[in-house]
Amino acid sequence: MAQPVVTVIIPAFNVASTLETCVSSIGPLETGAVEIIIVDDASSDSTPTIADALGERYAATVVHHVINTGVVYSRNDGLKLATGEHVLFLDADDQLCDGALDALLSAFNGPDVVGAAGRFRAIDEVGNSIDIGTWASEQLRPVLRRAGRMVHSAHGLTGEALLTRLVSPPPGGVLLRRSAVEAVGGFDPRVKRSEDLDLLVRLSGLGPILMVDATVLLYRRQSSQRSASTRRRQFGRLWTLSMLIVRAPDGRLARNRARGAAAHFLDRAETRWRYGDHRVRDVVSVSRSLILAGALRMLGVIMRAVRWPL
Repeated sequence: MAQPVVTVIIPAFNVASTLETCVSSIGPLETGAVEIIIVDDASSDSTPTIADALGERYAATVVHHVINTGVVYSRNDGLKLATGEHVLFLDADDQLCDGALDALLSAFNGPDVVGAAGRFRAIDEVGNSIDIGTWASEQLRPVLRRAGRMVHSAHGLTGEALLTRLVSPPPGGVLLRRSAVEAVGGFDPRVKRSEDLDLLVRLSGLGPILMVDATVLLYRRQSSQRSASTRRRQFGRLWTLSMLIVRAPDGRLARNRARGAAAHFLDRAETRWRYGDHRVRDVVSVSRSLILAGALRMLGVIMRAVRWPL
C-alpha cells in the first residue's frame, strides 16, 4: 500500500456492539490511502475477535493490550505505529460521515495548519439523533472575550478560543497533522480529565486549528457520560486548566491561555446571573465562577511575569 495520507486510530475497550460499524464508516479518500489502527485495550467481551476479523477485512493493524491501560495510552500506542501524514483518533462507538476525511483535509491549505475540526451530530445508543443543545453549533464557533463581548477568533481554534468555551469537538471530528502531534508528545497521561482539550490547546501553539463547515462525525452519547457534571470531573478539569497555564512554553501563551480560561468562567457567571432567579444558589455559583476567573487570570499574570521555563 502506498504511504497513507490519513491514519485513523481507534481505541477499543468492550465495544463489540459498535466496533464494526465504526470501522466500516471510514470511507476511502478521493486521493491517497487510509491506514486503520485498532488498539484493543484488553477487552473482556468479543471485541478482540471482532477486531482481528476487521483487521483482515480492511487490512488494518490490530494491537492487543494484555492489561487495560486506558484510552490515553491506547491512542498514544496507535500513534507510535501511524505512518500517515495526518491522524484522526476515532472512538469505537462513533462513526464518520460520508466524505468526512476529504472535507477535513480541505482545510490543510498551508504547512502551518496543524488541525481541522468539523461539525458533528449526536446519536443515542441505538443510532437515533438526539438534541445536545448548542454544543455542535454555537459552542464550537471560535470566539474570544473582548470588552465583555464574545467576538470571532480570526485565527480559528487558538488555545485562548478553545479555553474560552471549554468545549472541543469529539476526537473523531478533528484531523491533525501527525508531525505536530508527535512534536507535543501526543496525549499527556498525566491529564486525567479533558485530555483531548489539553492536546488541542498544546497543538494550537504550533499553528492554527481551523473549522470546516461540514458535519463529519456521528457522536454517540452513552448514559454513562452523564457524570460530566460531577465534582470530581470539575476538579480534574480545573487541574488541567492550571497545568496548561503553568506548562505553557512561554509567558505570552501562558497569559493567553489564562485569559481564555478566565473568560469562560466570567461568561458562566454573567449567564447564570442574567437567567437565574438571584437566590442563594445563584449567588454562590456566580461568586465561585468569579473567584475562579480571577485566580486563573492571576496565574497567567504571574507566569507571564516570570516566564516560567516549563
